[in-house]
Amino acid sequence: MVTRLLILLLLLFTFSCEKKSELTSRGSSYFVKVFDSNIEDFRTISWKVGAYGKQTISKGMQITVSLPVIKEEDLETLHKEKKVDSWLLKVTRMSSLRRETVGYFSVEFMSRKRGTPRVRLVRKTGVGVFYSAASISMRLSKSLCPAFKHNKKIEDIELKGSFSEQMISLTAGDIERINAKVPEVTYSPLSLNGGSSLKGRYYVDVALYNKESKIRYSSYLRAGKEIVIDKEESVFLKGCQGKEPVGGNNSSEDPVKNFKFKR
Repeated sequence: MVTRLLILLLLLFTFSCEKKSELTSRGSSYFVKVFDSNIEDFRTISWKVGAYGKQTISKGMQITVSLPVIKEEDLETLHKEKKVDSWLLKVTRMSSLRRETVGYFSVEFMSRKRGTPRVRLVRKTGVGVFYSAASISMRLSKSLCPAFKHNKKIEDIELKGSFSEQMISLTAGDIERINAKVPEVTYSPLSLNGGSSLKGRYYVDVALYNKESKIRYSSYLRAGKEIVIDKEESVFLKGCQGKEPVGGNNSSEDPVKNFKFKR
């Protein structure tokens, strides 16, 4: 009982000290001053592969992002005046050769359950960035011999940087229709296809969004910090040469017998 009380008091203290974003308006335009939003954490996702699943490579990584904290009444105002109901997050990767959008996803903060829109404050969200071999299907992500000859293991990954105060604007010039797939974060894990290599610098941009119309109504805010993957190791997978990706780690049959040769 004492432990529960201490945890509750700690949470109350944390939220009371939390500096919420400030909303201002000028004519039909709105501006949100944001004091904090970061890529907070990451973890690499391991994949047991090869004969009997005795070798380890990487499926990819999971990213955790802290979202801007806006007062409930301010979110209600923005929903009423600008139709926004979600956060839009864009994951971008930069390498020495190019910059590319890995993908988008959204997080709803205006719930429509029971007919009446209600604010649902979301402080954190997450998304996976997986190699193609692990992101295309659940079946392939459990294979002992990965598709596309995937054999990479993330070796050097770190979180760098910090957040600096920024302003999100909601003006006529900020409006953009997103002509790309924008999956919504729900109760199921969400992952983006990062391709055959995940090397590079990753950052996340955040904006205010309407998920039904797929329209971004605000400028982007750059979340603080970035994930840097400097090194991938290629692992020689025993027993997988010239074989189709079949079988899973939880298979009851002999995994070596499950391997199939290409015709």
